[in-house]
Amino acid sequence: MRSTPLPSGRGKRHATAHAALAAGASVTVVSSRSQRVAEAVAGLGDRANGYTVDLSNESAVRELFQQLGPFDHLVYSAGDSLRTGALADMDLETVRQMRNSWKLDTRFA
Repeated sequence: MRSTPLPSGRGKRHATAHAALAAGASVTVVSSRSQRVAEAVAGLGDRANGYTVDLSNESAVRELFQQLGPFDHLVYSAGDSLRTGALADMDLETVRQMRNSWKLDTRFA
């Protein structure tokens, strides 16, 4: 697996990152809080990297996905239920609504 972008955090999110690493994935941690990114990456090892990104800034999010390139899985947390489908096929307003209502929901293809 190429990478698993993953918002930083503790508990289930951290366990999910370790499970992805154990399965051979590399893990990318994303958060608006640089300290959380640094702590998470330090605790995950050599196959983890991180980005501090303001996810409410459309251009910053677009730049992040351009830097990341293709990836196999997206794990995210915060808010309400998951809408399925390719993020690239969704309009920005739909993604914003999802972001505003996300809960921890891990889906592997």
